Amino acid sequence: MPHALITGGISGYRRVFVRLDSSVRARRAFVFCGALAVALVFWATAPRLQLGTPSDFDGFHRPVAESLLRGRGLTADGETLATRYPPGYALLLAGVWAATAPVGLTPAAGVLTLNLVSVGLSAVFLCEIASLVTTPVAGLMAAALWMTYPFMLVLSRAPLTELPFCALFYAGLLLWARSLRRSGRGALVALAGGALLGAAMLVRPIAIGAPLVLACIILASGHGAWRRRVALGAALLCGALLAVLPWEILVLRRTGQLIPLSTGGPPSIRDGLTFAVHPGKAYRRPREIPADIRAVQMAVLERYSRLNGVGAIAEVIFEQARQRPLALFKFVVWKAARAWYGTDTGRWEWPILPIQLIYLLVMAAGAVIAFRNPDTRGLALVLAALIAYFWVMTVLTLSILRYMLPAMGLGFALAGLGAGGFPWQRNLRHVH
Repeated sequence: MPHALITGGISGYRRVFVRLDSSVRARRAFVFCGALAVALVFWATAPRLQLGTPSDFDGFHRPVAESLLRGRGLTADGETLATRYPPGYALLLAGVWAATAPVGLTPAAGVLTLNLVSVGLSAVFLCEIASLVTTPVAGLMAAALWMTYPFMLVLSRAPLTELPFCALFYAGLLLWARSLRRSGRGALVALAGGALLGAAMLVRPIAIGAPLVLACIILASGHGAWRRRVALGAALLCGALLAVLPWEILVLRRTGQLIPLSTGGPPSIRDGLTFAVHPGKAYRRPREIPADIRAVQMAVLERYSRLNGVGAIAEVIFEQARQRPLALFKFVVWKAARAWYGTDTGRWEWPILPIQLIYLLVMAAGAVIAFRNPDTRGLALVLAALIAYFWVMTVLTLSILRYMLPAMGLGFALAGLGAGGFPWQRNLRHVH
């Protein structure tokens, strides 16, 4: 009897996933609607699990979006060009509010609508990425992990940039991956992928180096002729540049300065260096940290007002490397670990940690299996490189889990690749 049940279960499993594999539209609709349903159920059943309105929304994104709707341009005060953050999220907010106001939705409902669509699209794109080189189960597992990830669901109720960013970034990554498999119009697909990555950069500047990482992976892959790899890499970078060029030109004309997407880089870095000792961040929970690490943070805090550029910040870091090399090393290791469980307020970190460890173990197991499988090794390397990139960028600024959400989604795709690497999964390719 148990053998018959197992055999019947596997047979039914194969029929379901072969049917989903035979209809790409059905699979995408299934994933999109499933992600929306899970998010809505979570919102209805866990009303207390939500974040407050972040300061950057009330202080920047909302007033800039309202200024756009009034025809005053990209300003927070009606006069000065707003450059603290890139304009992508404010543009999305203005578009959503303009589209939803006629049907009676409030601005808060418009934000939730944007987040909900972003959750569904991100699930679809992760599903498609993980399905590129293996069976549909890889993509469905990636999508299932994403749509049920509790910390993503908590973030989905707040006016944050992470979810729209993920939708744009995963879409660009999917097109880039598909460009490698296209023989005729691969460069055009890579150009479109680069444009989506550039749009993601305008929502969150953390992705500023991602197109370069992917272009380097193309050149170093060794697959295909050298000339084609150069063309694909150049097309990707050109697409990203074309997306951000209008913003850079506008900033140059209005301010006379050339900035890397926003002026928020140095403030974000110095905040990440002083988060445990800054007296002006009253909402953060007091932390007990080792005396040597506190000394490093206090040394940065003493010069906080003068650290207005990357060069000035680097000078302080090199000084601490000479004076307190071990303390600085411990500080970096601590920041690297906190990136996977930390919060801006310092609250709920210990309950978050064990849950995160479970997901990280699933991702690690999937990575091991994916790297051992020649069919999935190439894509697994790309996903691992991007996860490492987001990790480094998060450690350079404020090490919190919220900033690692894009990397978690990529980790779920990596876990899906591992699931698709089992031999009994690969056999599904031949069942039709």
